[in-house]
Amino acid sequence: MRINGPSIYLRYLNEDDADIALTAIQGFWPDGTTPSSREVSRFKWAAVNSNVNMFERHDLTIDDFADCVYAICLQDDTLIGYNITLYDKTKMISTMSAIIPEYRYYGYYRELIYLRHRLGFDVLKATESQMKIPTEGDSAIKTVLDGMYDETLDTFKFQDAMWRWGRLSEAHYRAYLEANPDIDSIAWSCDW
Repeated sequence: MRINGPSIYLRYLNEDDADIALTAIQGFWPDGTTPSSREVSRFKWAAVNSNVNMFERHDLTIDDFADCVYAICLQDDTLIGYNITLYDKTKMISTMSAIIPEYRYYGYYRELIYLRHRLGFDVLKATESQMKIPTEGDSAIKTVLDGMYDETLDTFKFQDAMWRWGRLSEAHYRAYLEANPDIDSIAWSCDW
């Protein structure tokens, strides 16, 4: 599986990618937290096992429940990060995205957001998406997510910052694209 955007693409992460992908966690958390050896082992296991047989049907069903670990790659195949999305029935939940420090701040997170939603809503026919969104600060990513995720299910404190658990319905996703034709017209494709 590969979903292409203008600058990046997503594909399943494999075990050989794991060590490079995990460097994306550097400087990610304000308190300097890095993955424990147990988390590294779990991550590598997930890279090998989580994606197996996922989406053979190319749509989500009421029986689906699995993490998918995606490699985020530049179009020249350089691995720059990863995304973990949990698929729970017809709902997708982005649990973690990280980009290697030297590739941050080039708009790749924003493109990842669009590709993740294209894959979930347009290809897999998800009915909703959920993710944690910071409630403090001012960034382009926060602005994009606040515009898309119109519903707040919960607020919580994590890493000494306040976050909200946002929900985006498929109907609101369609309305968001209609209201933002510049985003709707971003080129993308999906190959299995």
